[in-house]
Amino acid sequence: MDKQFEKFKVIGYTSQVVAGTIFQVKIRVSEGEQGCIHIRLLRSLPHTGNEPEILAWETDRTEQSPFTFGQSDVEMSQETVELPKQEGMSISSMVNQQEVTMLKDMGFSQNVAEKALFLVQGGGVPKAMEWIEAHLDDPDF
Repeated sequence: MDKQFEKFKVIGYTSQVVAGTIFQVKIRVSEGEQGCIHIRLLRSLPHTGNEPEILAWETDRTEQSPFTFGQSDVEMSQETVELPKQEGMSISSMVNQQEVTMLKDMGFSQNVAEKALFLVQGGGVPKAMEWIEAHLDDPDF
């Protein structure tokens, strides 16, 4: 997208945690009914060192337009990014087991504790708790 905009105000977004986070963002770029754009971007996990990457965009959208990115009537894509398979590696071996125990003592399952700690990449129990609280209503929680 090689264009200058008169304004650039985020008016809403969704996010999906995969091996990183996919954001779908509605941005008002001009006045008028179709003065919005939608951007889909990937923020990779911190250890990769990758910069955020724009995956797709849609122009001439309204504030009420659903995110589609080429898929009709789909509010949120189910795209996932696979982690590379590493022989002998498991999430259990990549997270601090003392922190897992602390989360389990708070009533969370082993899987939830390990997933949260893995996804916050060294943020510890406080960041894992923030992640858990933000994702309690997720269908795959």
